[in-house]
Amino acid sequence: MKAERLAQVEDIYHAVLEVSAEEWPSFLTSSCGGDADLRREVESLLSYSNKPHSLIDVPPLDVAAELVRENHHPNIIGKKIKHYKILSQIGTGGMGDVFLAKDTVLERNVAIKFVSKQFSQDAAGLKRFLREAKTASSLNHPNIITVHEVGKTKDTPFIATEFIEGKTLRNVLDNGGLRFEESIDIVVQVASALIAAHSAGIYHRDIKPENIMLRSDKLVKVLDFGLAKIAGTPTLGEYTIVPVQNDLKLSSPGLVMGTLAYMSPEQAAGKITDARSDIWSLGVVMFEMFSGQKPFIGDSPDELRASILDGSPLSLVESIPVAVRDVIAKTLAKDPNARYQSADELLSDINKFGGGQVVRARRKHRVLTMGVGAMLIALLSFAGYYYSTSNSKSVNSIAVMPFENESGDTEGEYLSDGMSEALINELSQLQNVKVIARGSSFKYKGQNTDIQRVARELGVQAIMTGKVSLRDGMLNVNAELVNASDNSQIWGGSFVRRRSELEQIHRDIVRQIGVSLNLLPAKSGQQVAQADPQAYELLLKGRYSHSKSTEEGAKKAIEYFEQAIAIDPNYALAHAAMASSYLYLGANGFDAPNESMERAEIAAARAQELNGDLAEVHLASATINQFAWNWAAAENEFEKATELNANLASVHFGYALFLSTQGRHEQAIVEMKQARDLDPLKKGINLNIAYVLYFAQRYDEALEQYSNGIDLVPEYGGAYYGRGLARTATGNFAEAITDFKEMIRLNGEHTGVNCYLGYALAKAGRINESRAILRRLEKGIEYVSPVELAILYIGLGEKEKALAALERGFAERDSQMQFLMIEPNFNEIRSEPRFAELVRKVGLPS
Repeated sequence: MKAERLAQVEDIYHAVLEVSAEEWPSFLTSSCGGDADLRREVESLLSYSNKPHSLIDVPPLDVAAELVRENHHPNIIGKKIKHYKILSQIGTGGMGDVFLAKDTVLERNVAIKFVSKQFSQDAAGLKRFLREAKTASSLNHPNIITVHEVGKTKDTPFIATEFIEGKTLRNVLDNGGLRFEESIDIVVQVASALIAAHSAGIYHRDIKPENIMLRSDKLVKVLDFGLAKIAGTPTLGEYTIVPVQNDLKLSSPGLVMGTLAYMSPEQAAGKITDARSDIWSLGVVMFEMFSGQKPFIGDSPDELRASILDGSPLSLVESIPVAVRDVIAKTLAKDPNARYQSADELLSDINKFGGGQVVRARRKHRVLTMGVGAMLIALLSFAGYYYSTSNSKSVNSIAVMPFENESGDTEGEYLSDGMSEALINELSQLQNVKVIARGSSFKYKGQNTDIQRVARELGVQAIMTGKVSLRDGMLNVNAELVNASDNSQIWGGSFVRRRSELEQIHRDIVRQIGVSLNLLPAKSGQQVAQADPQAYELLLKGRYSHSKSTEEGAKKAIEYFEQAIAIDPNYALAHAAMASSYLYLGANGFDAPNESMERAEIAAARAQELNGDLAEVHLASATINQFAWNWAAAENEFEKATELNANLASVHFGYALFLSTQGRHEQAIVEMKQARDLDPLKKGINLNIAYVLYFAQRYDEALEQYSNGIDLVPEYGGAYYGRGLARTATGNFAEAITDFKEMIRLNGEHTGVNCYLGYALAKAGRINESRAILRRLEKGIEYVSPVELAILYIGLGEKEKALAALERGFAERDSQMQFLMIEPNFNEIRSEPRFAELVRKVGLPS
């Protein structure tokens, strides 16, 4: 049977199914004219459609005897072709026979299609088919059906692909209904598949329910890109591949291809088509899912074509939401320029839908479909998005591993890290779930993650992993959430979007995980309006730089935040992040505290003005108020931040330090332990508890914690610094000196550490060494906290200079003034009236 004939039979077959059975004779007479052979072929298929079918159905046109004869291959069951052992035949079609085979090298089942002699003898058609097969196989995406190999054995070409199981959308529509959200999800996944294809310059041109397969885990597969046109290649004047159901045929030049009921007007008219034709076809599928009927009807192929070209679509019932009806209407605009201009533009509108309506699709006529549980071979298929909830058992704790950067460059690095951090931030806003902080999750960066080991170390039930790549302006994000108890997948998703949709991707991921785990979304106010895409990327770059915890990193972060704000002045998160970077510089002595605090205050105030319901904004305000000695206001802000997002380890850490400055050390330890639970692997998290114990003058406990920390992480300088403080407080100056020097060796020179080292040297009787440090610090080359300098003066017995330095610290609003009442080294001057006056001015409890 010639390809033109096959296409003609297919068109009439699908058209006749749209009329009632009693109208078939007259319809066939009209459609087939006097061509008795044509009518007989169609009637043989209609007869087949009324017979019971096995679980492995053969595509309808493939049952024609002539076609079977043309495609017959010698019996190869049990034989080995290259490294594939043929197990059984699972289908036969116009292009050839399909077999289930075992890949003996990789120990997996595959599907192999051997091309028929008729097909393989047409050199031009075969060449084009192989080229398009290779084009599809080059799209490296986990939700695109993998073409393992396109090869030849002797004179017979073959294609080896992955072997999948599922049922078609047609089968689902014929056997009940879909919930509203299920219908929307199918559309989202098909649209995302089209984004992947269109971005590669491939147009499907045969989107219909028969070519949309649903797996049991809710993953949608778009089948048969065999009719696909590669952008920039002609279709008229050369052979083009045409699908017949789940198979592929050749057509003659200029043939109108596809399934008529789903064709766009331009496709039905034989005109040039592009991505917008696929959008029309998806609109027809949407219409059918929501109403149970197609938007355009006709008593013959000619009438149906006329309806598509010039008629109006049927009306959708009012029970379908207006927003959905509007989207469908736009997809079905006759003029391609009036439709959605791209699949991602359509997807952007679709993503706004939600709800729990049930849409029942009642079919007027039964059509031939794949059997339930049918095993399919989907050649050259694409799926760009999915989610599954195969294991939605209760999960109350999650850790997000650093996403892998598959781009292999710096640009991809901040995008992958930024995606991970954004997910941590967004997931932490879901109610009733603990989300591990960035500091601990990123300890596993670059490692092969053993899910169960990581879960034990972090104390969580589920682990999220992912990959990010950026190519030609398109982001490819793949992620999954795994239950650590049995390594089963709770949720999995794959997204192919424009780079500008980065923020939307992580929001979609969080939304879907929230649904999968039955978690309530963020509290009112926590939902932040999407930012300008450029501003959002700059925010990610800033966070990436700030996370380095260095002076250079914080200053670079501020540059990025300023650029983001220049693009989007109302970007609250950028203002809040900038405030945090200024606070870091001031608190760590990298900038003069009064200057950095003033800038932080301006940034935080603006963030508060723009969005007063962000935990990050309240944390920044709390820290500023703490450093400004507005104690009541600071505590109020810490409490608000905790209420809005109890998953932020930085909130608990900051609040713990605040409570300690107030002498409320037991409460501080509770908060520090909460910070540790959220960020268990953060360097020094346990040492922060020791820091509070030091301020509480529980020196033996503090010493034990610091020593344990050194045993665990010998290269962490902060542990030596803390142990030096505790040893100084207990009078063990010689060992304290050793600890301070080790801290400097590991972390480099630091003015604060040198002040404590000078104090210990003076107390140990090594006055000359202590004064040498003092002279170097007094030169003022680097900023020195007056409060820390006062400690060195105390060590040298110069109390007047110590008090003068503290008074200067008060004038400069030095952040270290908050520790006046709890720093043990001030015990020697605590009874001085000038010291008591400073305590009163700062407002600390005495």
